[in-house]
Amino acid sequence: KNLKKKEFLDKLRAQEAEERKKAAGVAEKTASVPRARKESRVFEVGAEVLCGTSKREGIIEAPAGKGRWTVAIGNMHMTLPESKLSFPKKTEAAGYTVNFALSTPAPKQTLDLRGCRLAEAVDEVSREIEACLVHGVMSFSIIHGYGDGILSKGIHDYLKGQRAVKSYYFARPEDGGQGKTYVEL
Repeated sequence: KNLKKKEFLDKLRAQEAEERKKAAGVAEKTASVPRARKESRVFEVGAEVLCGTSKREGIIEAPAGKGRWTVAIGNMHMTLPESKLSFPKKTEAAGYTVNFALSTPAPKQTLDLRGCRLAEAVDEVSREIEACLVHGVMSFSIIHGYGDGILSKGIHDYLKGQRAVKSYYFARPEDGGQGKTYVEL
């Protein structure tokens, strides 16, 4: 029994040594991966800096002459002297940046569906509800017109079955009456 235990322990130690070698190889490979932004302590293009007294984060885009730099701060581009720039403090967790973009278009305040077929109108309302939820908009209106009432009835039937819809109601007479529906999410 002792011999089996010893063999088992030796096998585990060998596996552990193998795993450590693999981990060291992975660490070497990841250490050589270039970063998207330069982490330097010299003012140069691509350096991450803090700007002005508000210490907003920015990235140096280009030299602007005589100790001045063009810096991108979000969507803004400013020219600042080196005296107004500083470097952010390094943190151990730095190195990963997560950016995401919304693929859902921004919602409209008013959805005009006059002249649409019911299936098209329901698709548009569905897309509008999704856009509102993604962008944090909690209400919108639908102009469906009077006509024979097919659109308004079909849209109301669709809205009734949607969990995201808290309420929906016709507009006041001066605002469109039964030709317009307000939706609250």
